[in-house]
Amino acid sequence: MPESPELEFILAMSNENMIGGQRYEEPTVLLAKRVTGEEEVPEGCVAVVTPDAPDVLSHVSVRARNMRVLFAICHEEQPLKDIEALDGKVTTLSVHAVLWMLAHEHR
Repeated sequence: MPESPELEFILAMSNENMIGGQRYEEPTVLLAKRVTGEEEVPEGCVAVVTPDAPDVLSHVSVRARNMRVLFAICHEEQPLKDIEALDGKVTTLSVHAVLWMLAHEHR
């Protein structure tokens, strides 16, 4: 699998809904505790991580796709806590695709 380019970013936290009208000067990953689907993706945001799962046709989902912003949903508590621990820190992000392989064919 080819390596994806790494991007240096700052992590920001949103304890409630995503902050509409916010603008980030540096590439920023936003950990949003709640996403209803009606929010705007903040300018300068390169990724949104949330435990919520808005509809794929919701406003925020469509805007994220159109803006080429990663919109990731994580329902597991520990990875969210690990990400939360990076709040305000500069780090790198590397995204890898999930590959599905057929183990065997049923005949």
